[in-house]
Parts: sequence; C-alpha cells; structure tokens
Amino acid sequence: PLDNFIDASSYLLGPYDVISLQGVGLTEFSYRAILVNALGDIITPIAGKINLKGLTIEEAEANQLQTAKDVMTE
Repeated sequence: PLDNFIDASSYLLGPYDVISLQGVGLTEFSYRAILVNALGDIITPIAGKINLKGLTIEEAEANQLQTAKDVMTE
C-alpha cells in the first residue's frame, strides 16, 4: 500500500521496518510482516538470517534474489 509513497531507490531499511517477501520457482513462498530486528536482520525459514540494515529497498530485493539463488543451488 505504501508503494506510491516510498522511493524504493532511496529509502534505507533499518530496525523495526516491516517487509514482506514472495518467491516463485522450485519453492514457492510468501511471508508477510517480517520485522527487521534491532540489528537490521530478518530471519527467514529458507535463507536464515539476512542483514538489510542500510540497504535501499531495491538493493534488498537484489540481495534477496541472490540469497534465494544461492540457497536453492546448495
């Protein structure tokens, strides 16, 4: 809902932001309301702990894509 209000290329993720993740492929998943903890980390069942502190939304999306690819090829 805030897509029109937040600039994904300049907003920096940080503690207590709330994000959602979706993926389609070999493993399809959808996680809503993932809290970025005080250290800037999220924890996902598939990829484990991922630090997003200081990343823009676009950088975090690219980071998540690469992390998912790495996990799926292991």
